[in-house]
Amino acid sequence: MYAQGRGVPQDYVQAHMWVNLASSSFSGQLQKAMADLRDVLAGDMTPEQIAEAQRRARSGSRGPVSRPGRTVVSQRSPRQGGESNMA
Repeated sequence: MYAQGRGVPQDYVQAHMWVNLASSSFSGQLQKAMADLRDVLAGDMTPEQIAEAQRRARSGSRGPVSRPGRTVVSQRSPRQGGESNMA
């Protein structure tokens, strides 16, 4: 959802945080799949963005969230040069 901006502003930090939290909630193949998805997201993020996503996951903070009548958009990193690795 956040990675592709479906229904919300695109935000890789939020996407990484939620996938990281999901990964820690599962075990076995599902945990591995979530960890693999997190790693794909990380490929489109700066080290600072990854650190922020990890900080939010540890603290339980969601960071800036878009609310009706208000739009919050994260800046794409210089490494992101266009399309995401996400299908």
